[in-house]
Amino acid sequence: MHQRSRLPVDASCYNPLLARCVQCGDAAGFQYILREMDGRNVPPNGKTFTIIMRSQVKRGDGKGALRVYTDALTAGSIPGSDMRCVAIAAHFLEGDPDAALSIAEEADRESGMTARICGAIVSGLSKLRRYPEAIAYQKSVYEKHVKFRMTLRVYTMLMNAEARLGNVDAVHRHYERILEDGLTPDHHVFGVLIWMAFHIQQSCDTAMCRLAQMRKYGLEPNAHIIAMFVDGFCRSGATDSAIELLESSAEGGNGNVVAYTTILRVLVQSGNQGVDRAWKLFRHLSDGSASPAGSIADVVTYTVMMDAHTRTAESLNIAHELLADMVRNGVTPDATIYNIFLTAHVRFASTDSTLSVLDAMIDAGVKPTVETFTILIWMYTRQHKSSHVASPITIDRDPVVAPIALAPKPTVRRRLHRPHEDVHAFCTLASAYARRRSALTLKRLLDEMKHQGARPDRRAFAHLLAASAGDPEAVENVVREMEKHGFRRETVVPRPLFP
Repeated sequence: MHQRSRLPVDASCYNPLLARCVQCGDAAGFQYILREMDGRNVPPNGKTFTIIMRSQVKRGDGKGALRVYTDALTAGSIPGSDMRCVAIAAHFLEGDPDAALSIAEEADRESGMTARICGAIVSGLSKLRRYPEAIAYQKSVYEKHVKFRMTLRVYTMLMNAEARLGNVDAVHRHYERILEDGLTPDHHVFGVLIWMAFHIQQSCDTAMCRLAQMRKYGLEPNAHIIAMFVDGFCRSGATDSAIELLESSAEGGNGNVVAYTTILRVLVQSGNQGVDRAWKLFRHLSDGSASPAGSIADVVTYTVMMDAHTRTAESLNIAHELLADMVRNGVTPDATIYNIFLTAHVRFASTDSTLSVLDAMIDAGVKPTVETFTILIWMYTRQHKSSHVASPITIDRDPVVAPIALAPKPTVRRRLHRPHEDVHAFCTLASAYARRRSALTLKRLLDEMKHQGARPDRRAFAHLLAASAGDPEAVENVVREMEKHGFRRETVVPRPLFP
């Protein structure tokens, strides 16, 4: 009788299964395989440690990945290029570029520097918007290691960095070198060129030429490219062209929710007529007609619509209807949505109704953010300003979704001819947000200052410029707002984020 041979089982047998679980996002299967290895006394090897680290980075746990990296070194594993690249990504995830650079320097000292490690550093610095450093680092490494061959991925990262800095000629040079090296441009390369055409060159014609070039290589626009075109058309005021492009594209027909949301945002900002068109488009998303998979309206889509209907007391009812519809469709509200409702209730309702929104937020398991507490601070500091409150208006709602009774406040604003007493508080908050480089939150802060009649001063704009550094579009918006308030760009120096 033939007997099966019992081959020894080592980590190499389990590593492909672990890698597949990470790729598919199967956390339960991943843990099961690790338990199997432990139960069979199969020690992990360097590849196993690398896969575990990659799973931690993928779910946003940089500290966990670095703990595994330490365990690997303690166990005697010699870090290879893959393991070091994942450790570098973990350090960037934790906001520690110096530690990431130290790993690369260690690899360079041990003659283990590779093009992949260099690419990991360039990618990490680019994600932190430290584009000049990313470009300088790549140049220095490739001058030292002349054997390194430029890959399409490295070219793409450099093109992106140069594009973000507005260096159009440098981007074109990199693109020409791609062709000279015999490499075939992919969606990422054309994505950078199209983004630059819309944001830096501000030319729809140039973007369309890039699309034609892209198709010559047999590349049809994917969801990301379509969303980029929609955003570019909307920026230039060609909303109808954006809708036509989206509906005529295969990716749009399959439910490109990012592109649809971009159009919604533009429509709701264009007045009452735009809001009516936004409603038609939103119903197209939520009733399942935009995708065979059913409703594709996500939390960002609902956020755009709710934000449009929390600007007046009269439309707040519609926002609550949207919240109920959102929950019925299985979309979970996040902190941004609750903060929108908190702001609306502070402006137009009573303290009790605002706190009811906060209670609903906590009951739903949504953790309050810094902006949440900022809104509550505004509420309490303004309580003494309102002496008249109308009779409460009860909204008929499912108590689980929105157990709130509104008490509208007067919406008449008086013009202040003296420095507003809340300007100092606003600037203090602006300083905190600038440290976090949260330009979006600073923009909301500026909107709230205008709503309350608090005129932003030079210091407030200095914080806005500091938080917007590295984002040409954001800086342009800040400068435009400064000019409206009579401040010239050259007279406002961005305040250092870390004094």
